[in-house]
Amino acid sequence: MQSAYKRRATVSTRTAVGIASHGCRHDTEGIIREIARSEDQVEIDLLLADGTHATARLDALECTWLELRVGDIVPVHTSLASLR
Repeated sequence: MQSAYKRRATVSTRTAVGIASHGCRHDTEGIIREIARSEDQVEIDLLLADGTHATARLDALECTWLELRVGDIVPVHTSLASLR
């Protein structure tokens, strides 16, 4: 199941990224600063390893499956090419 390994999200409105399950290939890491939940989506504020801020959007089920919490360090894809 591909969705168990790779999630698509966005950094600001400019760059698409993915949040990967631990152990999967990734480009960088980010620390979760804040998690905002709505009915079926979760918006995650990240601080990436290079100091840039990012906002990742996942569906609520995927966020629950990953057990994401504020302060967690997550692997991040910074380009769509790495998602293929």
